[in-house]
Amino acid sequence: MSSFDAGQNLGEIKMNKTIMALAFVVLCSGFVFAAVNPAVVNEINNSKWTNTASGTSVVLEGGNVSATDLGVNTSTEKWAGAFGEITGNLILAQNGDANFLYNWTLTAPDAGEVCVTTNSGATWTNLAALTGIGQVDTAYGFTAGDTDSATNTMTGSTSFDIGTFVGLTLDSLTDNAGWNTGVVGLNGAGSAVPDDLAFCVHIDSSGTDYQGDASDYEVMMPANETVSITETYYFYAELV
Repeated sequence: MSSFDAGQNLGEIKMNKTIMALAFVVLCSGFVFAAVNPAVVNEINNSKWTNTASGTSVVLEGGNVSATDLGVNTSTEKWAGAFGEITGNLILAQNGDANFLYNWTLTAPDAGEVCVTTNSGATWTNLAALTGIGQVDTAYGFTAGDTDSATNTMTGSTSFDIGTFVGLTLDSLTDNAGWNTGVVGLNGAGSAVPDDLAFCVHIDSSGTDYQGDASDYEVMMPANETVSITETYYFYAELV
């Protein structure tokens, strides 16, 4: 994959709890990659859910008592998401060279993962599962008892092979389209700040996003829950 679906700016992305679906270029250096590669990102669009329904009413007469059930949705302020297509190349070139001696197009990669983190200089040499999912709540300042806290959202587990780390069993969440987002510590198991955490999802070229459209990945990540405060997330990918 060489272009990642999801921006207007290359490099970093400012995200409201509303995430930007992004696109990036990944340059690969081998058949099986030893590390996750940073990605250049292009935003396609972004939006935040708002309730557009008009209020309904009940007609009452003096002396009436009305049994009235209400239905209402409220947007989370703790989570954002991204999804999109991935294309890329397996290339032969010198370090940092923009000119390739040879390249092989990967039309439908079915292995590897997409990871997002607030760490612009993330390294992938000391990965570990967290000692407890409460570390995510601590890192982002969430109250663990809230309905949409990490503690109450990332209740599953998923196995990942990331770089040279094989069989990592990560705390995970499963979204409505069936994508499993796992959280990994970038600096060992004791990470409790955003820059020490990465949120990863397996690549699946036959997948669909939550709207039912074709998508190679769909990932969720925490965000600052203060209204109008943004997060900057960086995208990485490993193609195998």
